[in-house]
Amino acid sequence: MPNEWETIAIFVLLALMLGSFIWRRIPDEFTALAGFAIVVTTQILPLEASLRAIANPGIAAIAGMLVIGSSLEKAGAIALAKKAFERLPQAKPSYSILGMILVIALVSALLNNTAVVVLLAPVVISYGQHSKLPPGKLLMPLSFAAILGGSCTLIGTSTNLVVSAYGESLGHPPFTFFELSKVGLPLLAISSVYLAFVGQRMLPDNPTPPGLSKVHRIEHVNSKRIAIGFAILCGIVLFSAFELLPIAVSAPAGSLFLIAAKCISPRDALSSLNWRLLLLIASMLGVGAAFQSSGASTIAASSIEYSLSLSPFPEYNGLLTIAIVFVATSLLTEILTNNAAAITMAAIAASLSAQLDLNLKPLLIAIAVAASSSYSTPIGYQTNTYVAHLAGYRFTDFLRVGTPMNVIATIVAVPIIAYFWPLR
Repeated sequence: MPNEWETIAIFVLLALMLGSFIWRRIPDEFTALAGFAIVVTTQILPLEASLRAIANPGIAAIAGMLVIGSSLEKAGAIALAKKAFERLPQAKPSYSILGMILVIALVSALLNNTAVVVLLAPVVISYGQHSKLPPGKLLMPLSFAAILGGSCTLIGTSTNLVVSAYGESLGHPPFTFFELSKVGLPLLAISSVYLAFVGQRMLPDNPTPPGLSKVHRIEHVNSKRIAIGFAILCGIVLFSAFELLPIAVSAPAGSLFLIAAKCISPRDALSSLNWRLLLLIASMLGVGAAFQSSGASTIAASSIEYSLSLSPFPEYNGLLTIAIVFVATSLLTEILTNNAAAITMAAIAASLSAQLDLNLKPLLIAIAVAASSSYSTPIGYQTNTYVAHLAGYRFTDFLRVGTPMNVIATIVAVPIIAYFWPLR
């Protein structure tokens, strides 16, 4: 049984970590690592439990996918997207933006969305010049399209893998490869129409950014390496779709095959690993485990349970439960990193599921989608931060265009999740 001081201590620690995440003076991964070190050294989280927490299969899956994605990028896979842009017909601004969003979303469903935004930013700006659209009308939709595309598949963003692995660590089946597409595709369709026909009209006509020359350029295409990389990616998809092999095994195995086939050098493979991201995830998994074992997540879950008891429409409590978890995650991800928000909310969802005897899967799906639904601030998601700097967007630009995106995400996702993944 957790001690009362442990529960108080973890709430104080989380408050301090939240302050550090908002303050942004200390790198997020160091804040998370410091929090993890504190819960282990104070024995809030025993050493054995901490080792179990960080030995999460999601970390191996993310590492493997980073190497595979890097191999495809270096082979020139992004150049294929460039050709797709060049083939888009001349159209009215709204239709041009809609076409761009769909291409970006497709690429981001299979490759790391941050890399997609960084590498395709100059392509999008060039496309804008060709279509007589200023960068200010395109770069925020570029970021949002990458986020939307990443919400459609298991490998679209690291958050999906982390949440899936968290549930798996509690004895629940992992997400299948296309499971998230049930909610991701409708969300992509409706959000794309809003962005193309409404949202872009509220964006500033910012000129070509002076920092464009510093943006990464598209390299040459190596068709053989691209073919091998996509073959491995298709293998991972098939193994996952038919539940023959978990991504935590197939992704690292695929990355090793790429090294053996000389599609990527060992040095480049190591450099492709985003150690800051992996450290952040591992540390937050430890903090999340402490949040749960200390009883703090139970208290948070009890507050949600109490709120539900006050509802005048108890027959809709299932829908309301998913909505509360979705909105809370969405708000957290606007000020924390998406992975930190996801892990914190997953611990609360696990306690809530146990207390109310609910199916955990719909809550985890809600967390995975909401943790990536960061549209209202330039600091909630790394792609937003990048395009904000590049295009000179103001904080208010994100609030004006992104807040309706958050509302759309909630209205669309919550009932779909409740339908496909019942709580009971």
